Amino acid sequence: MRKNGPAPDFSKLVDEILELHPGAVQRAGELWKNLEGQLEILETAVRTDKPRHGRLLAITVRLRGSASKFTRSLACCKGGGPLRDDWVRFAERDLAEMKDELLALKEFLVEEAEFLKFALAKVQLLFSGKCDPERLFRELHEAGAVSERTWVLLMSYQGSWKKAVENSQVADELQQISRRLFDLQEVRVEAHGAP
Repeated sequence: MRKNGPAPDFSKLVDEILELHPGAVQRAGELWKNLEGQLEILETAVRTDKPRHGRLLAITVRLRGSASKFTRSLACCKGGGPLRDDWVRFAERDLAEMKDELLALKEFLVEEAEFLKFALAKVQLLFSGKCDPERLFRELHEAGAVSERTWVLLMSYQGSWKKAVENSQVADELQQISRRLFDLQEVRVEAHGAP
């Protein structure tokens, strides 16, 4: 799992593949490798919500199965030989099947956009190696874990907390506080059904 950098934009990755021309199998293979590497982040983000996790796993299992067929056909295309044209046709067909499964993933991403925004921010925080307070505060605010009033106060006195975060103990404590805020927000979502 990638541990640093911003959370991936899954919808954008999915859209890039869906918008490809059916004959663009090589490009689809490159994009799939990128998306496949990010699916674990998505699965980790929804792990605590059993119904969503079950739905997502059903989608990703089917997606990985169709992608496996596609990548096998694609690998055979690269081999050349007298059957290359047939393998290209198989890869194009398998890409169409994979796109059907990507549509199911896209539907899940759209339906669960609000939940995923919060869940992905939490996963990113848990696996990030260093503390970027401005990004952290922004994600906490966007996820609804920090009130508007607190957000305004934090952004009003940026210089004071930027120096404080240089101290590793302060940075560690800040991450612990933000984890607790995410946990609190998660409990609120479970209790009320909305952030």
